[in-house]
Amino acid sequence: MILATLLAIQIGVTQPKVEIIWGKSNEQIRIEQQVRDRGSSYTGGSAVKLYEDYTNNCVEWSKKQTGIDHPLGNGARGSIQGTEPKVGAIGAEAGNTPHAFIVIAIKTDTIIINESNFIKNWISQREIPKNKVLGYVYR
Repeated sequence: MILATLLAIQIGVTQPKVEIIWGKSNEQIRIEQQVRDRGSSYTGGSAVKLYEDYTNNCVEWSKKQTGIDHPLGNGARGSIQGTEPKVGAIGAEAGNTPHAFIVIAIKTDTIIINESNFIKNWISQREIPKNKVLGYVYR
């Protein structure tokens, strides 16, 4: 009995504490951490999922999804055709890091986008302000 009690105390003292978050898988927790670590340019988002072709390039993925096949440049910044958002257009996000996305819905002051590789190897959906976009490439 004494030995069992001492063993229990030793295990309690030497074992690392583990936080259990019920209802979340390790993968969900990892994704949420990646989103938090992305930095201030991440404006919130919804479902993210692993995609299968592992394109790893936002421009190539956007071109594949839209059927736009001409060169777009880094982050689609080299082929901007206008500043009016249109559903199905490829957008070029403003900021220090060039990034391309596809417009899937338009609201008054924001757009909803699908994008590849904003979080490495994932497809994500976000709502971003219209004034955070340099311009668009149309079909």
